Amino acid sequence: MIVKLKKCFLAFFKKMGLVIKRHKNPNLIKF
Repeated sequence: MIVKLKKCFLAFFKKMGLVIKRHKNPNLIKF
């Protein structure tokens, strides 16, 4: 269960990273 959640979070952060790279918007990096 915990491992599954970790994998989901990693996939989510990878997607967020791609979005940040795509838009190149400094405001998106600040959480």
